[in-house]
Amino acid sequence: RLVAVRPSASCISKRWRPERFAAVADRLAAEQGVRIVLVAGEGDAACAHEAARAMRQPALNLAGRLSVAELAALLRRCRCLLSNDSGPVHIAAAIGIPVVDLFGRNQAGLSPQRWGPLGAGHVILHKEVGCVTCLAHNCDIGFLCLTSLSVEEVYRAVVTVLERGTPL
Repeated sequence: RLVAVRPSASCISKRWRPERFAAVADRLAAEQGVRIVLVAGEGDAACAHEAARAMRQPALNLAGRLSVAELAALLRRCRCLLSNDSGPVHIAAAIGIPVVDLFGRNQAGLSPQRWGPLGAGHVILHKEVGCVTCLAHNCDIGFLCLTSLSVEEVYRAVVTVLERGTPL
């Protein structure tokens, strides 16, 4: 049983901390008996390497090593993708793999309603923190929309997806 974890995104306003991904991945491996595979593009592999260093459980770190086609083939073998708002979310959704998608920004044009995975069976986690206008990477409240998401909430969301089973 594989669970893919993508602890990176193109913009800091979309990134939950790598050490939090590591904590969720460790719990999933220890308590759910899944094998963790870390994925990221070549340009943002540093977040995956940071998560791998923070983990206590073993993980297969393929960050920066897969083409888009290879990523799709890998995701097809996974039970779930846990990810920040990023391109692999849409690849997983397109091939019928459920996603737990962590979302920060929530405004027309930036929101999970606009950019979340299409289809049923996905879980989008987002905290409404009262921003009238999202300042994206210029956030002046420390990305509270993301930092408010707890390891426990994310872990429970992935467990819920795993208990439902795949494919969608």
